[in-house]
Amino acid sequence: MTRVWIALLAAALAAAPAAGQPAKTISFGIVSANPPNYWAIFVARDRGLYDRHGVTLDLVFTGSSAAATQALTGGSLHMTVSATDAAFIAQQKVPEMRQIYSLVGRLPYSLMVTPDIKRVEDLRGRVAGATTPKTGDAYILRSMLDAHGLKDGRDYSVIVAGTPPARAEAMRRGTIQATALVEPQVSFLEDRGMVELLRADTVPRLKDHPFISVLAMRSWIRANEDTALRSGRAAAEATEWLHDPRNRAEAVQILARNLKVEEKYADTTYRVWVQEIQTHPRDLRLPPDGLRRVLENMIALGDLKPPVPDLAAYADFGLADKIARK
Repeated sequence: MTRVWIALLAAALAAAPAAGQPAKTISFGIVSANPPNYWAIFVARDRGLYDRHGVTLDLVFTGSSAAATQALTGGSLHMTVSATDAAFIAQQKVPEMRQIYSLVGRLPYSLMVTPDIKRVEDLRGRVAGATTPKTGDAYILRSMLDAHGLKDGRDYSVIVAGTPPARAEAMRRGTIQATALVEPQVSFLEDRGMVELLRADTVPRLKDHPFISVLAMRSWIRANEDTALRSGRAAAEATEWLHDPRNRAEAVQILARNLKVEEKYADTTYRVWVQEIQTHPRDLRLPPDGLRRVLENMIALGDLKPPVPDLAAYADFGLADKIARK
């Protein structure tokens, strides 16, 4: 029994920063404060998990995945999140960049439309809104419509309409007739008469489709692997905590506080994201089959040229394996 306690103590000491040793600070990019994509990060920060693992996250709002990957390349960020499709595009230009783990492993998006739209085909000749013209939520929007035979630029147009709250407001004003949104904006718009036409996870080509990856430069990973592992383990612990139904009330409060929304909307988000879709991967692993599906879909949309490239040039699967092993 004594040996068991000694082993447990040694493991605990290994996971904690040395006494008097300052926490390692990571400049970490997220697109905005609003989407629940970063729920695990909010939980890990607000519940002190990063502190316990000896890292400090300096969160930097980038505004878009493209801006995030540019900042990473330029050295102003150590790590950043990115929509997986945008990451692949950036990595073709900067091969030194690697996807290292996943924060969103399944798509929580819905196609939201104005009440006059009864079916996807009614969007011909209409205007859709997105954060960027092609990537991120625009990629999901284009994928859902492409699955129903509608091509952007030919059958409908996409305009830049800003963050999820901004797009929700643009729909309410009638500036756009469609957008891809997640909870809590889905419920917010439904309360104001807008319609959830379909969910991305019901589209066969978008099933088990990883959406948000964490990226870093290979040189930084080599020099700071322990720091990257500590931050990943804090996020993994937060994700496990999120999935425990006993923590639902506190998880809802954390999300409502960080997104600045009413708790009723945060609670609906918990039901959809955590219970129904199981959006957040518990072990943060990047799924090879899922990444290939993203690449295949990008080729179908015309965003990449065939054939599907080798994943080894894009993803560092080893780091997530080490995070999972703890």
